[in-house]
Amino acid sequence: MMTGVNLFIIITSILAVVHSEYNITTYDLNPGIHFEHLGELRFFNNKWKLVTFVELENISNKLLSLKNYRKYTTDLCNNENAQYHYYICQLFLKSSKYTFEKIEKELEVLHELIGHSHLSESRQKRGWFNIVGKATKVLFGVLDEEDAKYYNDKISQMNKDETSVLQLLKEQTKIVQSTIINFNNTIGTLDFNENLLKNNIKKISDELSKVKENFHFLYIKTGIEEHVTILNMMLNQLQLEIMTITNAILVARKGVLHPSILTPLRLINELKDVSESLPHGLEFPVPLDPLNANLILNVIELQVYFENKRLIYIINIPLIETNLFYIYKISPFPKLMSNNQFILIQPSSKYIAIDESKQQFITLSEIEFNTCLKIIENKFICKQQKPVSLAHLADNCEVKLLQFTNIIPDICDKRIIQSDRAIFIQLQTSNTWLFAVPHPETLTISCNNKKNHVDVILKNCGSVTIGKQCKAYSASSMLIPHGNTVQSNISSDFIPPFDISDNCCERIKEEK
Repeated sequence: MMTGVNLFIIITSILAVVHSEYNITTYDLNPGIHFEHLGELRFFNNKWKLVTFVELENISNKLLSLKNYRKYTTDLCNNENAQYHYYICQLFLKSSKYTFEKIEKELEVLHELIGHSHLSESRQKRGWFNIVGKATKVLFGVLDEEDAKYYNDKISQMNKDETSVLQLLKEQTKIVQSTIINFNNTIGTLDFNENLLKNNIKKISDELSKVKENFHFLYIKTGIEEHVTILNMMLNQLQLEIMTITNAILVARKGVLHPSILTPLRLINELKDVSESLPHGLEFPVPLDPLNANLILNVIELQVYFENKRLIYIINIPLIETNLFYIYKISPFPKLMSNNQFILIQPSSKYIAIDESKQQFITLSEIEFNTCLKIIENKFICKQQKPVSLAHLADNCEVKLLQFTNIIPDICDKRIIQSDRAIFIQLQTSNTWLFAVPHPETLTISCNNKKNHVDVILKNCGSVTIGKQCKAYSASSMLIPHGNTVQSNISSDFIPPFDISDNCCERIKEEK
């Protein structure tokens, strides 16, 4: 519930027609302007950077290692004493050949995604990610090459110091290892499995070297089965890792953070660790609670690039000001004067953000508001592109109206327009239209769940709300709902408590 903001709705001389599928309200009083309340807004000028990375060279190392183990396994299977269990070896060698070919193709796709395709045989021998030429490849976002190299150097320093976290408080930056590293260590335990493979190869090799009369068939069978099981598991793990990184890059190109890179919960926890280090008067956009982990993803901005065999993510989190504003969309609301002439107040801006005291405000254009980020349905954060204006020093019509007045300020831009057709203005947050008609007009409402349509008569000016399963037709317009809302939110909008025709002054601009 908003405090400190006076909301008024004209209730004098209102005629309302309420139905389960539609709601028609007619006003005899109309101030010529409408303020649609969109919600709360806070501005930001600063960001906190969380940098994370994936060492793609590890993939090359794992692939080379697994190829070597397959070769050792082939040598074991070709041993004369292993022929008794050759069906196990034959099945493994056939399936693993197919898996390696598939991994090579998936690596080629991954290589193309980071901007390097058509690998030569010599490059594959050197390693899949040993790139020659321009080192930095920006995959998403705008990034200065100097900044890219700076973060890459800091990551190298972090690896050299064998730490998993590096905080750069002056730069408002924190560097952490990607979740995918922990993920791989959990399901793969590469070092542990490599030791098992080495031990198995030695044990099987030692047993096979014995003369036929002395070695144990069951021991060899069990050893080979365990060996190929571990090797297959490691191959599947590598394939899964490549697919995960590929998917992460694909969604990163759309500005989305894949949870394998950094989970929402871990992102919240990393931000918690630095919350005490934030500059005075700034805070993160959402409370750092696990329940809000999904909301933080709505406001982050990604920069993703490839450099020095690393996939690096820079996650920008806005640091918002504590000052709270309320945001309104402003629409002219025509009032019929005579015949086909209407009078209205032309707003000086499309949107206005005003604080609780109504002493500070910022106007926003439609382009500026569209760059704002929505946390939830009625809470926004916006990059501050203009200075805050003081109401008592500014001659702004909309601010003076929001401060509550029963007359039209002289600075307001009053205009007369002509129209022989009905005028409809759709509100932004509900399936409601303001309307003004030069003469009584029939509006036909048709709903999917109803066999028969309904005809209603629109008079003068007012508002019409229709359900998301309905459409409405006038002589010249078709009203189609958003589809995500049914109820009008007009009760929280602001309508100045006067009628424009009673306050009309002599200076009126006629729009041709």
